[in-house]
Order: sequence, then structure tokens, then C-alpha cells
Amino acid sequence: MAGFPPWGRRPLAAFAAPPAWPAATGAGGMVGTARPPLPVVPSPTARGGPVASRVPRGGRVAVATLPSRSRLLAPVGAHSRRHWGAARFGCGGALSGLAPAAVATSPRMSASAEATSADDGPAATGGESAAAASDAAAEEASTLRRKLSASLKLQIRIAMGFLLGGAAITWIFCGTAAFAALMLVVTLLGQLEYYRMAIRKGHTPAQRMGLATTVATMISSLFSPSLADAVFPVGGTLILVYLLFRKRKISTIADISTTFMGLFYAGYLPSFWVRLHGWEPVGGSHAARALAAAITTVWPAAVLPFRPLLTTGALVVFWTWLANASADIGAFFVGRTFGKTPISSLSPKKTAEGAVAGFLCSASVSILGAYLLRWPLWQVTGAIYGVGVGVVGLLGDLTASMFKRDAGVKDSGRLFPGHGGILDRTDSYVLSAPLVYYFVTAVLPLLM
Repeated sequence: MAGFPPWGRRPLAAFAAPPAWPAATGAGGMVGTARPPLPVVPSPTARGGPVASRVPRGGRVAVATLPSRSRLLAPVGAHSRRHWGAARFGCGGALSGLAPAAVATSPRMSASAEATSADDGPAATGGESAAAASDAAAEEASTLRRKLSASLKLQIRIAMGFLLGGAAITWIFCGTAAFAALMLVVTLLGQLEYYRMAIRKGHTPAQRMGLATTVATMISSLFSPSLADAVFPVGGTLILVYLLFRKRKISTIADISTTFMGLFYAGYLPSFWVRLHGWEPVGGSHAARALAAAITTVWPAAVLPFRPLLTTGALVVFWTWLANASADIGAFFVGRTFGKTPISSLSPKKTAEGAVAGFLCSASVSILGAYLLRWPLWQVTGAIYGVGVGVVGLLGDLTASMFKRDAGVKDSGRLFPGHGGILDRTDSYVLSAPLVYYFVTAVLPLLM
């Protein structure tokens, strides 16, 4: 405690009536009656921690280190007051921080402070070392817990991905009617997730009308694809009439917009998968029949006890979903390992390196599918198709991230552990549905 006078361990009663403070003459020749300093109170810190001293007006706050908590400081005595006052007035009326020359003016004070500091130094150093070791151990344990948690989440995500992949293959090859029925369930759940995010923002979309229009769209896509395009405008008109006469509250632009966006994004766009699934080219496709026969041969009848119902459209859906999944997998692992360039603030973990890897994976799978299905110019059409699927899938993923960012949620739902909700798993398939449908049914026939 260099710089402070040795106040000692005198009882508080000894200072009940302190002697009069003598006049002190500073170095500048000023003479005055100095006020006794306020008591120094130890702060509630650990052993060897800082303590703040209260000094008279015009002075500065001096910070020192106490040797222990048990050393309580009492008001200074007459001997110490003389040195304190002389130091204060000799320096022009202000204490000079903790400088020993400005406060301690006698050899006795310096020797006592140095002895006290020397006695308490090893204990304070040992305490600081123990605290540092404890902090390091706690930080290491926290890092280990984070790594284990991340590893467990990755394992759950991979296992759930395999389960969803097997379920998707079964779903595709279970027939067009069953495919449409399951697609209807998925779209309704996804539409509800979107409407919940809109309600979280304070909007009140017409959920029932939107869901009813989606049901009509899916049914018409199954039995009459050309009629499905008429359901959306007709259903939209009925939704406007409903919102116009809704009694709960006057509908706002946001209510109307969220209703139509939920219908378009989660209802109308997925209907193109149902249209494509039942599609057969005029005259059939020999390559598609050969591929269907090969799939039937290797079909795991022991696990899936039914005969797969294969159409050309079902095979296209299978290869497209496989390409989309490969893009997600390639982008995830490459971006996690080598990714350094974020592509959007909506999803900071998505990087340009991962996106390029995803495009290459999608193009590779699509080229293989184009070869097996005997597409015209299969090298070119397969590559263009695969890159297009990868790019539009990434845009769909970012679109869903924009919705979730605006709603203030991390996942759209909690249906799949490690994967979130329906929209979290199907966001990259939604926007690509019309692109795939018109490329296969309109562009490829022109090249044959």
C-alpha cells in the first residue's frame, strides 16, 4: 500500500474526539487550516482488490490495494493528518493519484507500506493464479459442451435426412393419387406455418379461405391440370369478397397481401409437382419405361410391400428432388469446411463457395438423369437443368429466410428435429416447381 500513511489498528473510540487540525504550510507558502479527510472505506472486492478513498473537495480519488478484508481502515490520527495535510497543501491543494512522493512524506510511512505489501504479495499472486486456472477450466468445459452439442445436432440432422429421403422416395413412387394426397397435407401444413408467421407480425390473414383455395387447387391439379390455373384467380376473388365483409375488423393491405402470398407461395406453386408427377409424353418414352423396369427390379419389396407406380413425370420428380438434395448436401459440407464469402445477410452461413459446390452437385446428378431418360442433347440440357434447379432452390431458401427474419423466428416450425418445420425442408423445392414443369413439358419437346 505504497502512498498511504500507517493508520494502525487503533479502536474507533480513540478517534471519538480528534485533536484540532493544525495549520499547515505548503511549499508555495500558503497557510490554512486543513480539513480532516473522510474515512477510507474498503470496497466489497476480493482479497487484494482495489479500494477507493474519499478525499476533501478539490482532491482526487485515490485507489489502493488492501492486504486483506479484515484490515478495516479508521479515521487517521493526528500524526498521520500532519503528513497528509502537508502533502496535500504542498502540492497546490490536490492529491497526486497514488504517487508515493505526494502522499507518503516520511521514511516510517514508506517502510510500513512496503512491509505490508511484501507480506500480502505472494497470497494475492496465488489467488490470481488460482482464479485464472479456474476461468481457463470453465472456458475449456464450455467449449467442449458446445462441440458436443454441435456434433449431436449434426448427427440428428443426418439421421433425419436419411429418414426423410427414404420417405420421399416412397412418396414419389406410391402413385399419382397418393402423391397428390400427401402433397396436399404438406402444402396445408406449410401454409399454416406461413400464416402463423404473419400473425406473429400482427396481421390477420384469411386462413380458412386460403386453405380452402389450396385444397381446390390440388384436386384440380390431379384430375385436370389445365383447370388448376383457373382456380387461383377465382379463389382470389372470393378471398377479396370475404375480406371485404369480414366482421371482426376492417381488413388492411397487409392482411390481403399475406393471405395471397400464403396461397401463392405454399399452395399454388407446389401444385406443379402434382401436375408433373402424372405427366406422360405423347407416345410414351422408351427410356422412361426401361428405367421404370430397372427401378421395379431393385425395389425393396421387403421394406416397402407394394409395387411402385412409375410414370415419366414421377421419374423426373425423383431425379429433380435428388438433384436438389445433392445441392443442399454439397453446399452444406463445402460451405462449412471452405466457405469464407457470405452471399446474403439473410442467411450468413450460406457462402459463395458452398453455393458453387451445390450447383456442381445438382448439375452432375441432372446430367446422369438426362442420360438415363434420353433427353435430347443430354449433356447440355442436363447441365442447364441442374444449374437452374440449384440456383432457383437457393433463391427459395433465401426467400424462406427472409420470411423468418421478418417474423423474428429461427425455424418456421418444429415438426422435424434438427430440420425445423415444413417450410424449412421444402423451401428450395417450392420456387423450382414451375421451372421444372415447363422445362420438361414445353422446352424439351421443342428439342426432340
